[in-house]
Amino acid sequence: MKNIYKGPMRTLRISHLEINNGAIRTLQYNTPVVKELLFYRGLFNSFISFDYETIMPDKNEAADFVKRIIIEGNWTKAPYPTCSFVNPGEVKFSHTISNKEFKQLKKEYRKQRRIK
Repeated sequence: MKNIYKGPMRTLRISHLEINNGAIRTLQYNTPVVKELLFYRGLFNSFISFDYETIMPDKNEAADFVKRIIIEGNWTKAPYPTCSFVNPGEVKFSHTISNKEFKQLKKEYRKQRRIK
């Protein structure tokens, strides 16, 4: 039996930051909800999205990723790079399915990704 979870995927969008000697201080950002996703728990108890079949980072990991890209790419003005993430506190248990239904669900999402 597999537990299925449901929750929003958000995107970290930095609108203003300060770069001082390689150190970044985020001054303004927002995290709008992009869409609702279904998840399952993977190795190390992380949330894996059916839509993207990948481990979704949390807000801190997304912020670190964006800051690293800005430092390496010498971004000095907007628009800054973005990163999608999942807030584990917003992801809620949805329902339980059998292993056979789980494999079928993954297969359906895989087909949808190929069509896009």
